[in-house]
Amino acid sequence: MNVSIAQCAAGSWVISMLRFSTKLWQQNHRGLLSKSHLVALDGLPVSKADDGDYQIDEYTTADGQKWMLYPIFEEDCVNDISLFDEID
Repeated sequence: MNVSIAQCAAGSWVISMLRFSTKLWQQNHRGLLSKSHLVALDGLPVSKADDGDYQIDEYTTADGQKWMLYPIFEEDCVNDISLFDEID
């Protein structure tokens, strides 16, 4: 997974993770994946591939089949940013 963690000046922690976006994928690569794959993939975290692109190592479609998706480009993903306060 491609995760970044940083601390803000206010003491909160920011966690940033790239997630697959069905909407962005369809805009960039219309028609390459069927609806059953897009439903299974939407929102899944992506990991960095050896060549610098991204991938999803494994996902399962509704029929129970397991798949891998590569390559995924950064423009096909959304940056999911979450804020967490430090808990004592």
